Amino acid sequence: MKRIIVTIAVLGMLLSAVPVGNPAVASTDTSGDGFVVEVDAQSVGGLPAGSRHIVGDWYVVPGDVRSMGTVVTLPGVRRIDTNPRAQLPPSEQPVEAVALASLAIPYASDPTDPSYGLQWHFPLVDAPAAWSLSTGAGVTVAVIDTGVSKGPDLACHDFVDEYDALTGTSGPGVAADWSGHGTHVAGTIAQCTNNGIGVAGLAYDARLMPIKAMDSGGGPAAVVADAIVWATDHGADVINMSLGWPCTGTWAEQPDCVQAVVSSAIEYAADHDVLLVAASGNDGYCAPTAGWVSFPANHPDVLGIGAVDAAGAVTGYSDCGVDLSMTAPGGDTNADLNADGNPDGVLQESFNVDGFGLFWMEGTSSASPHVAGAAAMLRAANPRVPAVGVRAALESTATDAGDPGTDPVYGAGVLDIAAALASPHLEVERHAGPDRFKTAAAISRGAFDAAGTVYVAAGEGFADGLAVGPVAGIDHAPVLLVEQAGVPQATLDELTRLAPADIVIIGGTTAVSSDVETQLGAYGTVRRLGGTDRYDTAHLIAHDAFPTGASTVIVTTGLNYPDGLAAGPLGASLGAPVLLTRPDSLVQATIDALADLKPGSILVVGGESAVSADVVTQLEALTSASVTRLAGADRYETAATIAQAAYPSGAGVVYVATGLDFPDALTAGPASAFGGGPLLLTHPTSIPAATAAELQRIGPSRIVVVGGRGAVSDTVLLGLAAYIVP
Repeated sequence: MKRIIVTIAVLGMLLSAVPVGNPAVASTDTSGDGFVVEVDAQSVGGLPAGSRHIVGDWYVVPGDVRSMGTVVTLPGVRRIDTNPRAQLPPSEQPVEAVALASLAIPYASDPTDPSYGLQWHFPLVDAPAAWSLSTGAGVTVAVIDTGVSKGPDLACHDFVDEYDALTGTSGPGVAADWSGHGTHVAGTIAQCTNNGIGVAGLAYDARLMPIKAMDSGGGPAAVVADAIVWATDHGADVINMSLGWPCTGTWAEQPDCVQAVVSSAIEYAADHDVLLVAASGNDGYCAPTAGWVSFPANHPDVLGIGAVDAAGAVTGYSDCGVDLSMTAPGGDTNADLNADGNPDGVLQESFNVDGFGLFWMEGTSSASPHVAGAAAMLRAANPRVPAVGVRAALESTATDAGDPGTDPVYGAGVLDIAAALASPHLEVERHAGPDRFKTAAAISRGAFDAAGTVYVAAGEGFADGLAVGPVAGIDHAPVLLVEQAGVPQATLDELTRLAPADIVIIGGTTAVSSDVETQLGAYGTVRRLGGTDRYDTAHLIAHDAFPTGASTVIVTTGLNYPDGLAAGPLGASLGAPVLLTRPDSLVQATIDALADLKPGSILVVGGESAVSADVVTQLEALTSASVTRLAGADRYETAATIAQAAYPSGAGVVYVATGLDFPDALTAGPASAFGGGPLLLTHPTSIPAATAAELQRIGPSRIVVVGGRGAVSDTVLLGLAAYIVP
């Protein structure tokens, strides 16, 4: 974006820049944009005919300003906006350098593209070192722009889920570029590389999703929002938006530039773990203590990117301010700071009326795709790191510039991709879904490529599942969750992927119904370990797994979940079953189990409020085993104490789950045991001191957070990176 506010007369000049072989209409008529309305769900039926849902409670309504007065009186209408257009300036259109086949600059290393030597902007962000670590394979980047046209140096890519948000149509070719801007932006992200043609791209093995949201009149807010939702719903991992609305205030001040319907779409994408990147704007609103970043770059869920020149200094056109995230090469076509005889623009493939070629471009529109491409490289390096972790990796490793630390001119600093790929934030994963059943499936996917046996437990109660953790860990088997009367689709999908020979139901028919057993029979041979109660079920599980006895047995309370679930990895590491007790007395099923197992050692997990001294006395009287208590002052300290016992020399991986509910820890226990590490517990919004101390002692190279942001917040996830030891 450069000089966002443009005139229609100037915009008419852009109509000569049409896609080669596939001309597109680039209209300047805004009369059909309509307006956007936020309305209560029960009142949607009162909207005029032709109204269309965009995201959340937002709808685009046909008509003009005269129609708004009628709609605003409808019941349930909370807000009406005029649907203003984001803009692309003519001064940021690509400037031709030379035909694609020429401009060869000898360069003695990877990549081998003949004109790579002119791409000063890639060494500036340390791309050559980064390419040995990641090239973006498997990641999808959506380019919301003027469209993308496939020239010779994008021919290696099969575009995915192309969409024209202006017309609401999808399919191959519908998002063809009319101006060359989007094609240039896409080239920075994923230009074909090492193909003997033209120049290189950053995440050159990534998939591109072209989305046309801008014509020569710009892009209506509802269209940009629709584009974000489309990208999210069709699997984009990263979204680049080199577009925007200029601001004269900060995000906190909520200036008029902020488009509520677009904000709603951004939040929808962020909730689906999409990383969004946008250009900060090119109005030159920048000073060390003043300035404003354009919308949507100023949104807290968006990485807002300013521009630096070939010397790494912020450009005169780049917008900045407290909402700026970081900076990346945007170029300056009026300078030649590296003295190579060429303009210091960003060089990528684009086109004009004469065909495809290599074009220079300057602007924050060119800076933003550098960060989007880098984000794709990071997401490819570890696909299970959430977007917030990728963002933290990018910002925390940026090269400091300007005032020390984060400042309004450079944000966190200048992009350094190789450093970001080495960030500890890329070693903190999140395995989660929107509910406990999908989270269990996500944990299974993250730990098990296949499984001969799968254990299935009720997702509505913890009791029967308490004793299954050690056995599942020993069997290298996941635990999946079901409802009492049915099997969620996420569980069925994971069973299909795992293709187990055996499925073991934990619990009786009051916990997991006979109908569920029948349904599971289509996915493997099913058997059930279910007793008359949780204590009897634990006995059956232990006897099934240890028919000839066990040298060590773990005993914990059957009336609460934290201690028993944290004990699962310990039991797996020791080859020890878990038996359950009431706090003040042993039940007969547990007494019988101890007689069967004949342990030489008993580990009591939990403090005296969970397993009393009287129970310890009973255990000593009933067996000849030594009895040792593993306990702390609370569930967090107890989990840390268990981890010390199970992994005295540390571990490469640690799983972390909320200490306030059971499902995530239940399914994480076998996964952590399989991975060779303990399960620790955390508060949803802060890391308990006992957990922090145990992480410090263990020194893991990888941490897996299980559960969504409601269970373990992003604040906790980001804080865990401090305990990663490379």
